[in-house]
Amino acid sequence: MSDLSELLKALTTSVETDDLTYVYYYSDSGEIFKISGVIDEVEEGQEILEVLYDIASPILTGEKRTTDFVVIYDTALKRKTLKEKNYQDTFKTASAMCYQIPVIAKSLAGHFSLSEIYEDVKVYIWVKELAYKKDDIVWYNDNVYKLLADNGKDKRWSKKNSKLFIENVFLSDIPTQKFSVLELKFEQQYKGIHVDVWYDDLNHLAGQHVWIGDCVYKILEDQPAHTNFDPKNAEMLVSNVALRNDTNKNLTFTQIIDDGKLYLDFNKIYSAKIIESHYDKSADDIVYHTDERHIIVCKKDFKIHMDTFDKKKFNYLKTDLTLQDQNTLKNGDKVLLGTKLYNVQLNKEFDIIVTQHTNEKFWQLNIHPSTLKYFQTTNYDQDDLLYFSITAKHDPNILYRSLKIPLSMLADKLVIPFKYDAEHKEDLSIYTAKYFDSYGHEIL
Repeated sequence: MSDLSELLKALTTSVETDDLTYVYYYSDSGEIFKISGVIDEVEEGQEILEVLYDIASPILTGEKRTTDFVVIYDTALKRKTLKEKNYQDTFKTASAMCYQIPVIAKSLAGHFSLSEIYEDVKVYIWVKELAYKKDDIVWYNDNVYKLLADNGKDKRWSKKNSKLFIENVFLSDIPTQKFSVLELKFEQQYKGIHVDVWYDDLNHLAGQHVWIGDCVYKILEDQPAHTNFDPKNAEMLVSNVALRNDTNKNLTFTQIIDDGKLYLDFNKIYSAKIIESHYDKSADDIVYHTDERHIIVCKKDFKIHMDTFDKKKFNYLKTDLTLQDQNTLKNGDKVLLGTKLYNVQLNKEFDIIVTQHTNEKFWQLNIHPSTLKYFQTTNYDQDDLLYFSITAKHDPNILYRSLKIPLSMLADKLVIPFKYDAEHKEDLSIYTAKYFDSYGHEIL
């Protein structure tokens, strides 16, 4: 031990004299095999890096080992440099190369913990194209208001007729989790019955069903053309049937659809029912309500305003909505998600979270903002790849799917659609070659 101490002391004294140290390393891996105060010859595949004494002093003084450091190319400095190992260099053990990501229980994808504000309050995004009622709660220009009076369709925003409910509420690009909408479903009634619209100019036969005056009748005896409808020659089948559609487009159709009401649609009778259902959104959609039956769907390159009763009725939204980058949100910020208000808490427990969206059928990789910032400032190798093996529960030998992700893509909101039925299972595991300190497998 005394010989080693004397050697380190002599080496330290030598390099302090000229303030330079020579690091000998393997050119293919950057691994260090010797540090010296003088330049010696090297073999093929070996190189020498000249560094300042202060940089190499932790190794020279014995505080740290040569294996704790590596020589890399710093893209910012445009030269090779001696650097202490971190994420991409540290995890080389067998257990790290086949690391099972633990399942974490959370209610929102990513690194956010959200606490709901005003649980019974439903918030709509105010748009000029719709009408609102007194006491509706609406979001407008980063604030939430309660309306003090009805606000008609195509009317301007009225500060006089609104009261501030809660201020500084952001719309963000946090992915929408569960989102339900009201949809209109039609179920055929009186199956097997064909109903014609009554025309005085046509012949009508006994047993024929006709619609007139919002009622459906069965004709009792043949009735010739050019005669008026005779209630005495008809038996009422059902009343309060609105005309919704017909081949004769010159007729007047009802535009209002009510829950439980009957409609004649192309000669068949249907009942209308308004139901609440899960909105089947695309992986990258962010969705808000503008009222009970209209939604804003924010896609990557555009936003649309849609009627959930009739999805063919939509327009590209004229209102300018800015979605704040979730990575810029701070603890305590307030956000609107769907129709609910939340306080944001940033969860720093995990470097990377792999989220399994079982309903929307996609995987999402989310790196923690502070971890991403660290990588960006340390000039990590963006060509490095991350590997994830999706397997049977606790069994890496039964492979369902492999994911290969370039490290450079983690700066984006990475979404990977499901490919196989097995990916829908909640009882599966994810294994990886451990690259980060902490991982989480999130099932939503």
